Amino acid sequence: MIQSVKTRWDRIFSVISPYIYVAPALIFFALFFAYPVYFGVKLSFHDWNGLTSINAMKYIGLGNYKELLTDPLFWRSFKNTVVFTVFTTILQMSFSFILAFSLWYFPLRFNRALRSIIFVPGIISMVILGLVWRELLSTEGMVNGTLSAITGSRVLIQWLGTPKIVLWTIILVDTWIFTGTNMILWLAGLLAIPSDLIDAAKIDGANVRQLVTYVVIPEIGHVTSLSLLLNIIGGFQAFAIVYVLTRGGPAHYSDLLTTYVFWIAFFSDGPQRFGYASAISVVMIVILLVFSYVRINMSKVL
Repeated sequence: MIQSVKTRWDRIFSVISPYIYVAPALIFFALFFAYPVYFGVKLSFHDWNGLTSINAMKYIGLGNYKELLTDPLFWRSFKNTVVFTVFTTILQMSFSFILAFSLWYFPLRFNRALRSIIFVPGIISMVILGLVWRELLSTEGMVNGTLSAITGSRVLIQWLGTPKIVLWTIILVDTWIFTGTNMILWLAGLLAIPSDLIDAAKIDGANVRQLVTYVVIPEIGHVTSLSLLLNIIGGFQAFAIVYVLTRGGPAHYSDLLTTYVFWIAFFSDGPQRFGYASAISVVMIVILLVFSYVRINMSKVL
């Protein structure tokens, strides 16, 4: 009798034990990811200022989403986000590949030191980097001082205060910060290429351009796909560097979707409309999910 009960308990435990092991992770996922996403989607159909009770939220249906269609600041921040994402992706992937290939192909004694130096900005607090660059780019900062020394005349460019150049300035700063991170991805892919393949190409007389075109790029296609996906997602999620440098100014000309959402919901000078901010966030999530789905399926086909 005791043996049969023990056997039955062992069978029950063998069935439920996997769920017991993953229960902490599932609970954490539900509390800090699944429920906030659900609440954010639900909130996007309501009008709420964040000060009254949640039960006092006013249901307005698709009102927030309809308002997006006629909100000029939303479309400006959306355009800025697309421009920011496209150009940071192109610049970071291009510069990081050139650096990674150079450090991999040319055997220099200080290669490891260079890798570390280039990678350092990617591990420093974004707030610290933003504050440093804000000082460097100020009217009396080092950037204008250097340009003044080169040109021989006083340069007083407002890099973060001129609507036409502020977004491009932030793009260049972001590129400087994350080029090292992308370089590490490229290096990992390059180091995984069989040395026999490289030696065979060199014996056949392949120059650097031919080596890159016909050997290196096809061999690191998976790294290219990963880097592209991470850069697109990172571009749409960028917040800290913009907020520290400009807080979306001047006059929202450097606003991305993330900083615009923050201004709508939390900023003291903003309208503090949590429902409308949630609607913008839902649009961002849908865009990223669609892009990720398409990109992953393209990778499978390739």
